[in-house]
Amino acid sequence: MMLYLGWIFLWLVTGERIKEMTLSDCITKKLLWEYSSTREQFVLFCNLTQSQQSHGSPGSENLHCSGHKDLSDVQWYLQPQNGDPLREITNSSAHVIQKSTLHFLTTGIHDAGSYICRPRIRSPLDEACCVKTILEVKPKTNLSCMPNNSVPHEQYLLLGSTDYIRCPTFNCQSDAQSRQVTWYQNGNPLLKERSNSILVDEVYEEQDGTYVCDYTESDSPSSWTVRAVVQVTTIVKDTNHKPDILDPIKDTLEVELGKPLTLNCTARFGYQKNFTPVIKWYIKDSDREWEFPTSQEIGKVFDAFVSYAKWSSSESEASSSLSEEYLALNLFPEVLENKYGYNLCLLERDVAPGGVYAEDIVNMIKKSRRGIFILSPNYVNGPSIFELQAAVNLALDDQRLKLILIKFCSFQEPESLPHIVKRALRVLPTVTWRNSKSVPPNSRFWKQMRYHMPVKNSKGFRQSQLRRIPEVFHLK
Repeated sequence: MMLYLGWIFLWLVTGERIKEMTLSDCITKKLLWEYSSTREQFVLFCNLTQSQQSHGSPGSENLHCSGHKDLSDVQWYLQPQNGDPLREITNSSAHVIQKSTLHFLTTGIHDAGSYICRPRIRSPLDEACCVKTILEVKPKTNLSCMPNNSVPHEQYLLLGSTDYIRCPTFNCQSDAQSRQVTWYQNGNPLLKERSNSILVDEVYEEQDGTYVCDYTESDSPSSWTVRAVVQVTTIVKDTNHKPDILDPIKDTLEVELGKPLTLNCTARFGYQKNFTPVIKWYIKDSDREWEFPTSQEIGKVFDAFVSYAKWSSSESEASSSLSEEYLALNLFPEVLENKYGYNLCLLERDVAPGGVYAEDIVNMIKKSRRGIFILSPNYVNGPSIFELQAAVNLALDDQRLKLILIKFCSFQEPESLPHIVKRALRVLPTVTWRNSKSVPPNSRFWKQMRYHMPVKNSKGFRQSQLRRIPEVFHLK
């Protein structure tokens, strides 16, 4: 009981401190983020050390730090643009804090607001030791003036070559050549770089990292700093060597008649920037062949990614004869895989033990032609809703990825649902699960599911000839 009261006291004190924070004393900056893709990265720096060193310059006269040894250990706060109260930012599905840098994991106008940072450990005299960044976010509408429509936010440099790192969005400015640019690499300022591109005389692995370019845009009567983020990756030349087949190494395989058979092919590929492997299976004395991928399916491994609430409450189990897990892990494989030959991605089954990270989930969705989302109160109020949000963002840029909603049971949308998810619930195709009526493979439910699933190629192997092999590449 005492521990519980202690947590309440700590929460009240923390809330009071946030309420009493004097934002007018913070050094204030204005940043503009114009995004052209939902996959763009963005970062904010808490440059307390640099601001302190520039004391006396316009806009920094109110910064008072008593000289902490570690000004990189900071707290971040957000004052949303819609007037919601000030709140502390922690590592979540929307933000990641690394040292004094705030990384944005989502992209959209909902990220606009005032972001405040200050030292985590400070004296009472340090209330004014803070930086306030007013962030304006809007989609970029003028892409026609850029080469190839846009300067990429992901740039690749060939090791040993001479190349440039270019600032996205910069070329659309009419007076671009006269503007100075401030560059950062992994949060560290590159003081010698002032143009819209960085010349790299010889590319080394040290050039890897996250680059940030800032330049000023005047919009009378105020001016904004426009920021863009570039992820730079150093690469080697594409291989000239053909792939090696590592398994199977024997020409003959003993099998048991009447039993299922899975044939695995393990191949070793050299490096290719645009990796588009092709594996063909042949049946002896037959003109049939099975090839992956087709020109429309490059990068796609699974027919569908299946998302569901990983733990069902006793209430939902009591209200329906079948659980969400049973539908996803038993009925879907039984009908869609075994009967109709689809290849599903089920995290509980297809991902190696040891935990699944958000990046792993995003990669699985990227490799899928469809996304199936089993909706229930447990789903919309639980952590699995992140999978739907990630899929919606991916589908905006990948027209080959189609999303299917399954209304497993009635639910009420929580207020905390992101706007993009709320809109998806209204516009995406929805198939209703009707308990035992939907179980038979010839029911209306499965007919609707097949309607929304990818069209199967009838020229491939038939189930009676060879069991379908999951298109998973083992790279060594």
